[in-house]
Amino acid sequence: MTPEELVAIRARVDAATGGPWWQSGPPWFDVGTYVLAFAADPHVGDVVGDCGPDLADVREEQAPDGERDANTEFVAHARVDVPRLLDEVERSRADAARAHERAERAEASNVDLHARIERLGDRYVDLDQAARAFLDAHGTRAYSWVLPGAAERALRAVLDRPEGGAP
Repeated sequence: MTPEELVAIRARVDAATGGPWWQSGPPWFDVGTYVLAFAADPHVGDVVGDCGPDLADVREEQAPDGERDANTEFVAHARVDVPRLLDEVERSRADAARAHERAERAEASNVDLHARIERLGDRYVDLDQAARAFLDAHGTRAYSWVLPGAAERALRAVLDRPEGGAP
């Protein structure tokens, strides 16, 4: 449903007689079923819809009595149901818009995290290469090496370099 359609429905709701509406028939009316506004008592309420058999007589086929009653009840409840449905559509669309915004922010954050992970991976490669070069230069095994002064400072410089900093 388009926003324009919702606006048109809301305009019809706002223009109609206030609700709730009621269904009324016998004993208030000898024949027919009516939709009333303002009050369920037809002496006080205004008839806003006549769903009686006299209207159905103009058609070749008449709706069964139970169906006419159901139609009248539907019309009477529409005065309250339609505004509530419109409110729910508006709430749902607002919720969906907020969820979409959160998803876009999460996606942007995810891209940023992937970039940071990639930079950390590059830094790991630098550290690994520095450690291997040190081990090769000193003939030390990986599990038993001790860093002498200059080598320790060189490795520490790589470790202390800010993320994304130049080597």
